Amino acid sequence: MKVIACFFVWTLVMSMVLANDNAVVQKKKQFSDECKKELKTSDADYGILAKAEVPANEAQKCLLECIYKKFGLINKNGKVDAVAAEKLAELRFEKDKEHLTKAKEVIKKCQTDADKASTTEKCVLGKVIRNCIIKYGQNTAFLFKKA
Repeated sequence: MKVIACFFVWTLVMSMVLANDNAVVQKKKQFSDECKKELKTSDADYGILAKAEVPANEAQKCLLECIYKKFGLINKNGKVDAVAAEKLAELRFEKDKEHLTKAKEVIKKCQTDADKASTTEKCVLGKVIRNCIIKYGQNTAFLFKKA
């Protein structure tokens, strides 16, 4: 079963529902700061991390893609790593089988989007994955903790 690995980065890092999230959130913060420094991302573009928005420019797309790569969700060939995605999904939703089921449904839809992504556009996976999460995961706790 193909799985779009990048999707799970935001599933994991933006929700604080489970105890496992604390370690992931710490890694997300570390990776986010590293990517900001490496890419010389402005504070304004860095703000995309706290918003449920599609990246508006190349800097935001590249920031998101850099974080996905640091989590190991995008391999050196620019492809998603399904094994890594499954591990992260299990970690994130180990006590919430309902959300795990929903996540898998969304992932199947996102896989189609990622497979169609341009291979010439710079940092395209940063945009594609974020757009997918917003488009298909809007009724779940993928991006932000639900109240």
